[in-house]
Amino acid sequence: MPVKTEQIVDTVSRLIEPVFDEMGMQLVDVEYVSQGGRWVLRIYADRPGGITLDDCA
Repeated sequence: MPVKTEQIVDTVSRLIEPVFDEMGMQLVDVEYVSQGGRWVLRIYADRPGGITLDDCA
């Protein structure tokens, strides 16, 4: 993973973890990958009982 990509993943992780904590969620993983000529940011989260679509909105 290039340094810039690692920095983006680290920054997003640091910013979103406190928000997830307040929502009772756990940050599982953050990916920033090139796919089909575009950059895609994926954020994986979980919590007991699972996460609903409304939780993501």
